[in-house]
Amino acid sequence: MTSEGADGKGAAGPSTGADDVSSGATMSDAASIFSSLAQSDYAPILTAFGVVLVSLRAISFYKEWSHAKALTQAAREAAELEANPRIFTAVELHQYNGCDLAKPLLLSIKGRVLNVNSGEEYYGRGGAYKIMAGKDASKAFAMMSLKEEDAHNDLTGVDDDHLQILDDWYDKLSKKYPTVGELQGGCKGLERHGA
Repeated sequence: MTSEGADGKGAAGPSTGADDVSSGATMSDAASIFSSLAQSDYAPILTAFGVVLVSLRAISFYKEWSHAKALTQAAREAAELEANPRIFTAVELHQYNGCDLAKPLLLSIKGRVLNVNSGEEYYGRGGAYKIMAGKDASKAFAMMSLKEEDAHNDLTGVDDDHLQILDDWYDKLSKKYPTVGELQGGCKGLERHGA
């Protein structure tokens, strides 16, 4: 493609830049190429592409910022709960099941509520024991079960061998994770076990 030069003679159209790069193009050459592209038919496409890139980066930045903000908020609430343990209802405890990153990850065992944030790989959204988060899953611990139907606090009918397994889990977890409160109503069926 040719275009009329100032002297009326044909001149080559805009350079692709391949020759410039191979012959050691300078920054001014690159700026000239960009300027040529910007003045060409590609300008609207380049502008739209630039807007999309900037928008994607802004969205990415916002997600990173909001994720960090949520984790900070969860850490602050966890520290407050550790300093001032409280009584949780089952409904309140369910809010700490790992779905809301702005809340710490909690679970209850034998009515004792623990902050298991440091065990997120186990009890968090992708963890193998996620069914135990946000509730008292004492029966699941006692039965060593990962079934949703066992993730509750009614130990009625659980035999002594399984209650001993629960005690072992209770000792292990209560030493590993900080206590942040108690579950209102505790555990059913523990009266006969002396808990």
